[in-house]
Amino acid sequence: MPSTTPTPTRLPTPFESLAGVAKFLGTEEMSPAFHARHAQAIDGACAFLQELVREHPSLDMAFRAALPLPVVDGGKLVLQALSSIQFAEQKLHWFDSQMNTTLRALAPVVRDPALPTWMAECRWAVDGAAVNV
Repeated sequence: MPSTTPTPTRLPTPFESLAGVAKFLGTEEMSPAFHARHAQAIDGACAFLQELVREHPSLDMAFRAALPLPVVDGGKLVLQALSSIQFAEQKLHWFDSQMNTTLRALAPVVRDPALPTWMAECRWAVDGAAVNV
């Protein structure tokens, strides 16, 4: 299914980037060959998301609801879910470090010319944020 959502001309917010990363939760089912080619990076990103969800179940609903949406709209759901979470300083540092590692790992994945069209926005959400990491 081709993406018809235009890519914004600005850099993504952290919440939009997290929504873009969350789209990788669907790759194994929706695009198995692409997932297999980039399994290490994608599985690492999904493990990071699963750890967040394990500790903060409200994020699971936000990630699932964001999956079919444009990244900008999914980012709003992620922001809403994160705004109710109180991170301890140590956990905030962990989150920031893991997000940076995830973005760096996914940057070559979103640059792959074979990136499925339904994930086209992920290029902006991940690559735009990875520039600042």
